[in-house]
Amino acid sequence: DRAALRAAYAADLRALEINPLELEANFVAAYGAGRLANAYEPERILDAIALYERLALIAPSHPLVRPRLDGLYKLVKVSPEGQ
Repeated sequence: DRAALRAAYAADLRALEINPLELEANFVAAYGAGRLANAYEPERILDAIALYERLALIAPSHPLVRPRLDGLYKLVKVSPEGQ
């Protein structure tokens, strides 16, 4: 439910705050923002985009980052800078 997803996302953000460069923490937070956006809070899509953009800086060659970020850009109908 909504409260559980919010609580999980808040926990994900706390974990990210503790370990900001850990890939797993970044992916979990980005995924959590996306789940919350899809289920209850569409405005969280911007959080998901920001988190995946951060991942693109931390791990630019990771095979999941670009496809997920491109999918989010399509959802909000924007194109990434420079493309």
